[in-house]
Amino acid sequence: MINNTRLRTAVALAVAAASSQALANGVAVNEQSASSMGTGFAGRSSSAQDASTVFGNPAGMSKIERTQISGGFAVVDAQTDISNVQSAAPGTNDGDMVPFTAIPFGYYVKPLSEKWHFGLGVYVPFGVISDYEDSFQGRYHGLESEVQVVTVQPTISYRINERTSVGIGPTINHIEGTLTRDVLTPAGDGNVDIQGDDVAYGFNVGVLADLTERLRTSGHVLEWLAFSLPSDQLEDPRMLRSVDYLVDLLWDGRGRDWPVGPLGHALHSLVIYDERALGGIPGQPAKELARPPEVSRLP
Repeated sequence: MINNTRLRTAVALAVAAASSQALANGVAVNEQSASSMGTGFAGRSSSAQDASTVFGNPAGMSKIERTQISGGFAVVDAQTDISNVQSAAPGTNDGDMVPFTAIPFGYYVKPLSEKWHFGLGVYVPFGVISDYEDSFQGRYHGLESEVQVVTVQPTISYRINERTSVGIGPTINHIEGTLTRDVLTPAGDGNVDIQGDDVAYGFNVGVLADLTERLRTSGHVLEWLAFSLPSDQLEDPRMLRSVDYLVDLLWDGRGRDWPVGPLGHALHSLVIYDERALGGIPGQPAKELARPPEVSRLP
């Protein structure tokens, strides 16, 4: 039985899972991989496209077939403005307080054997910076604020079998911070400059169960069949089982970070099937949310 509600819900959940998550704390840095930025960070934990999988999912190193180096940097060039200021303090409000900043990253992966891989990553997981002009009206509250964390991560991975791998590595995190502001004294403005640094330790662990190939193969085949078969063959029990299989795969993996390519073909195949076999209209809710049991083709 093909349940319209379940099919459409699986599609909706898969699309939602593929969307990038918003980072609300304003300190976390998401730019640790050129390949991930190219796909909007979709599938970062499961695609293992290059050596940056050291960060995204250490278990993904098992997919790297030869020694590989990946690196780059992201550039932050923010334009800011301050308006409608109401303050008795003298000074200026230029507003351009975010300096031009580069965020570097680099990764190295080397296969040690068919099952073991070694990797090393250097990246910036957290950072924030603001630097106001010396005459800023709010200088008694803050002038410069800068916090940056640089992480070094040596990592190993082990391929358990053709479908499952695990990876783990310690993270050595060095943090530096600077906070400055002016204070009003009888002699005029004074300056408070607080600086500090520390080292903390953590770990990055991942498991890769290779369902991606199942999604890729099933999605491509069903996409072609749903598009090319005559309408009467869309109700063939083998076709219904294929749709059920793909829906089950997406439903069971609804919280999974699927790679954008295989996910796109899988979703497209279900959308085509929904339109041709179940009467779905793109952009409109279905009038009948589920097929009546009496027309089911599967036990």
